Amino acid sequence: MTRHLSAGLVLIVTCCVFAISAKAFIETAKFSSLSRLATAAGRSGSISDRALDRAVEKLPAIVNENVCRSTILKAGMRLLLQDVDRKSEVQAPQEWKATLAFAEHYLRHGIACLPQDGEFWLRLAMIRSLQVPFAEEVAALTNMSQLLAPADPDVLEARVAFWKQLSEPALSMTATARQADFALLCSRAGTGVRGKVGDVCTTGN
Repeated sequence: MTRHLSAGLVLIVTCCVFAISAKAFIETAKFSSLSRLATAAGRSGSISDRALDRAVEKLPAIVNENVCRSTILKAGMRLLLQDVDRKSEVQAPQEWKATLAFAEHYLRHGIACLPQDGEFWLRLAMIRSLQVPFAEEVAALTNMSQLLAPADPDVLEARVAFWKQLSEPALSMTATARQADFALLCSRAGTGVRGKVGDVCTTGN
Protein backbone atom coordinates (compact mmCIF):
# COMPACT_ATOMS: atom_id res chain seq x y z
CA MET A 1 0.00 0.00 0.00
CA THR A 2 2.84 2.34 0.85
CA ARG A 3 4.39 1.63 -2.55
CA HIS A 4 1.12 2.48 -4.30
CA LEU A 5 0.79 5.66 -2.25
CA SER A 6 4.32 6.75 -3.18
CA ALA A 7 3.66 6.04 -6.84
CA GLY A 8 0.48 8.08 -6.64
CA LEU A 9 2.30 11.02 -5.10
CA VAL A 10 4.98 10.88 -7.78
CA LEU A 11 2.29 10.88 -10.45
CA ILE A 12 0.56 13.88 -8.87
CA VAL A 13 3.80 15.82 -8.60
CA THR A 14 4.71 14.94 -12.19
CA CYS A 15 1.33 16.14 -13.42
CA CYS A 16 1.69 19.40 -11.47
CA VAL A 17 5.15 20.03 -12.88
CA PHE A 18 3.90 19.28 -16.38
CA ALA A 19 0.93 21.62 -15.96
CA ILE A 20 3.16 24.45 -14.68
CA SER A 21 5.62 23.93 -17.53
CA ALA A 22 2.82 23.88 -20.08
CA LYS A 23 1.34 27.09 -18.67
CA ALA A 24 4.74 28.79 -18.80
CA PHE A 25 5.25 27.67 -22.40
CA ILE A 26 1.85 28.99 -23.45
CA GLU A 27 2.43 32.32 -21.70
CA THR A 28 5.83 32.71 -23.33
CA ALA A 29 4.41 32.02 -26.77
CA LYS A 30 1.47 34.36 -26.26
CA PHE A 31 3.26 37.33 -24.68
CA SER A 32 6.84 37.11 -25.96
CA SER A 33 6.22 40.05 -28.30
CA LEU A 34 5.61 42.28 -25.28
CA SER A 35 9.13 41.75 -24.00
CA ARG A 36 10.61 42.46 -27.43
CA LEU A 37 8.59 45.64 -27.81
CA ALA A 38 9.37 46.84 -24.28
CA THR A 39 13.08 46.31 -24.95
CA ALA A 40 12.83 48.18 -28.25
CA ALA A 41 10.95 51.03 -26.56
CA GLY A 42 13.61 51.21 -23.86
CA ARG A 43 16.37 51.51 -26.43
CA SER A 44 14.76 54.01 -28.78
CA GLY A 45 12.45 55.79 -26.34
CA SER A 46 9.32 54.89 -28.32
CA ILE A 47 7.76 52.47 -30.76
CA SER A 48 5.23 53.03 -33.51
CA ASP A 49 1.62 53.73 -32.57
CA ARG A 50 0.53 50.66 -34.50
CA ALA A 51 2.91 48.37 -32.63
CA LEU A 52 1.93 49.91 -29.31
CA ASP A 53 -1.77 49.48 -30.09
CA ARG A 54 -1.25 45.77 -30.83
CA ALA A 55 0.70 45.35 -27.60
CA VAL A 56 -1.89 47.12 -25.47
CA GLU A 57 -4.62 44.87 -26.89
CA LYS A 58 -2.86 41.92 -25.22
CA LEU A 59 -2.66 43.44 -21.77
CA PRO A 60 -6.20 42.60 -20.55
CA ALA A 61 -5.42 38.91 -21.09
CA ILE A 62 -2.52 39.17 -18.62
CA VAL A 63 -4.98 40.18 -15.91
CA ASN A 64 -7.86 37.96 -16.99
CA GLU A 65 -5.66 34.86 -17.23
CA ASN A 66 -3.89 35.68 -13.96
CA VAL A 67 -0.44 35.78 -15.54
CA CYS A 68 2.07 36.52 -12.78
CA ARG A 69 5.45 36.09 -14.45
CA SER A 70 7.68 39.03 -13.64
CA THR A 71 9.14 39.43 -17.12
CA ILE A 72 5.71 39.54 -18.75
CA LEU A 73 4.16 41.78 -16.12
CA LYS A 74 6.98 44.33 -16.24
CA ALA A 75 7.13 44.40 -20.03
CA GLY A 76 3.39 44.98 -20.10
CA MET A 77 3.69 47.71 -17.47
CA ARG A 78 6.27 49.63 -19.48
CA LEU A 79 4.16 49.48 -22.63
CA LEU A 80 1.05 50.40 -20.68
CA LEU A 81 2.71 53.52 -19.26
CA GLN A 82 3.93 54.53 -22.69
CA ASP A 83 0.36 54.20 -23.93
CA VAL A 84 -0.87 56.36 -21.04
CA ASP A 85 1.70 59.04 -21.90
CA ARG A 86 0.71 58.92 -25.55
CA LYS A 87 -3.00 59.31 -24.83
CA SER A 88 -2.75 61.91 -22.08
CA GLU A 89 -3.35 64.87 -24.39
CA VAL A 90 -5.43 63.38 -27.20
CA GLN A 91 -8.26 61.43 -25.63
CA ALA A 92 -11.72 62.69 -24.80
CA PRO A 93 -12.44 62.82 -21.04
CA GLN A 94 -14.40 59.56 -20.90
CA GLU A 95 -11.82 57.68 -22.95
CA TRP A 96 -9.02 59.07 -20.80
CA LYS A 97 -10.88 57.98 -17.69
CA ALA A 98 -11.17 54.45 -19.11
CA THR A 99 -7.46 54.38 -20.00
CA LEU A 100 -6.51 55.30 -16.45
CA ALA A 101 -9.00 52.82 -14.98
CA PHE A 102 -7.44 49.96 -16.92
CA ALA A 103 -3.93 51.13 -15.99
CA GLU A 104 -4.96 51.03 -12.33
CA HIS A 105 -6.50 47.58 -12.78
CA TYR A 106 -3.33 46.23 -14.42
CA LEU A 107 -1.00 47.71 -11.82
CA ARG A 108 -3.07 46.36 -8.93
CA HIS A 109 -2.82 42.94 -10.55
CA GLY A 110 0.94 43.46 -10.76
CA ILE A 111 1.11 44.27 -7.06
CA ALA A 112 -0.99 41.22 -6.20
CA CYS A 113 1.50 39.07 -8.12
CA LEU A 114 4.68 40.90 -7.07
CA PRO A 115 3.95 42.73 -3.81
CA GLN A 116 7.68 43.08 -3.16
CA ASP A 117 8.29 45.07 -6.35
CA GLY A 118 8.61 48.77 -5.52
CA GLU A 119 8.16 49.90 -9.12
CA PHE A 120 4.58 48.65 -9.33
CA TRP A 121 3.71 50.60 -6.16
CA LEU A 122 5.25 53.76 -7.61
CA ARG A 123 3.53 53.46 -10.97
CA LEU A 124 0.19 52.89 -9.26
CA ALA A 125 0.79 56.03 -7.19
CA MET A 126 1.41 57.95 -10.43
CA ILE A 127 -1.77 56.66 -12.03
CA ARG A 128 -3.86 57.36 -8.92
CA SER A 129 -2.50 60.92 -8.85
CA LEU A 130 -3.93 61.38 -12.36
CA GLN A 131 -7.34 60.09 -11.34
CA VAL A 132 -9.17 61.54 -8.33
CA PRO A 133 -6.06 62.23 -6.25
CA PHE A 134 -6.37 61.28 -2.60
CA ALA A 135 -3.23 62.55 -0.91
CA GLU A 136 -3.25 59.81 1.72
CA GLU A 137 -3.46 57.01 -0.85
CA VAL A 138 -0.85 58.48 -3.18
CA ALA A 139 1.49 59.07 -0.23
CA ALA A 140 1.01 55.53 1.09
CA LEU A 141 1.74 53.98 -2.31
CA THR A 142 4.85 56.11 -2.79
CA ASN A 143 6.09 55.32 0.71
CA MET A 144 5.72 51.62 -0.07
CA SER A 145 7.77 52.06 -3.22
CA GLN A 146 10.59 53.68 -1.28
CA LEU A 147 10.44 50.99 1.39
CA LEU A 148 10.58 48.13 -1.13
CA ALA A 149 12.96 49.65 -3.68
CA PRO A 150 15.12 52.15 -1.80
CA ALA A 151 18.15 51.82 -4.08
CA ASP A 152 16.95 50.50 -7.44
CA PRO A 153 18.40 53.10 -9.87
CA ASP A 154 15.48 53.11 -12.31
CA VAL A 155 12.84 53.28 -9.59
CA LEU A 156 14.78 55.93 -7.68
CA GLU A 157 15.04 58.07 -10.80
CA ALA A 158 11.30 57.80 -11.43
CA ARG A 159 10.48 58.47 -7.79
CA VAL A 160 12.63 61.60 -7.66
CA ALA A 161 10.74 62.95 -10.66
CA PHE A 162 7.46 62.08 -8.96
CA TRP A 163 8.41 63.87 -5.74
CA LYS A 164 8.45 67.11 -7.75
CA GLN A 165 4.83 66.57 -8.85
CA LEU A 166 3.22 65.67 -5.53
CA SER A 167 0.80 68.01 -3.81
CA GLU A 168 1.82 69.65 -0.57
CA PRO A 169 -0.47 67.39 1.52
CA ALA A 170 1.07 64.27 -0.04
CA LEU A 171 4.59 65.65 0.41
CA SER A 172 3.95 66.19 4.08
CA MET A 173 3.04 62.51 4.46
CA THR A 174 6.10 61.26 2.60
CA ALA A 175 8.80 63.32 4.31
CA THR A 176 10.76 60.35 5.70
CA ALA A 177 10.78 58.46 2.41
CA ARG A 178 11.68 61.58 0.47
CA GLN A 179 14.57 62.41 2.78
CA ALA A 180 15.88 58.85 2.42
CA ASP A 181 15.73 59.11 -1.37
CA PHE A 182 17.61 62.40 -1.51
CA ALA A 183 20.16 61.23 1.04
CA LEU A 184 20.95 58.27 -1.22
CA LEU A 185 20.79 60.38 -4.36
CA CYS A 186 23.25 62.89 -2.96
CA SER A 187 25.68 60.25 -1.69
CA ARG A 188 28.39 58.54 -3.69
CA ALA A 189 26.03 55.62 -4.31
CA GLY A 190 23.62 57.93 -6.12
CA THR A 191 26.10 59.36 -8.60
CA GLY A 192 24.77 57.43 -11.59
CA VAL A 193 21.16 58.48 -10.98
CA ARG A 194 22.07 62.05 -10.02
CA GLY A 195 23.33 62.75 -13.52
CA LYS A 196 19.87 61.91 -14.92
CA VAL A 197 17.72 64.02 -12.62
CA GLY A 198 19.58 67.31 -12.53
CA ASP A 199 21.39 69.12 -9.77
CA VAL A 200 18.83 68.30 -7.09
CA CYS A 201 21.40 68.11 -4.29
CA THR A 202 21.98 71.88 -4.20
CA THR A 203 18.38 73.04 -4.57
CA GLY A 204 17.07 72.30 -1.07
CA ASN A 205 15.13 69.19 -2.12
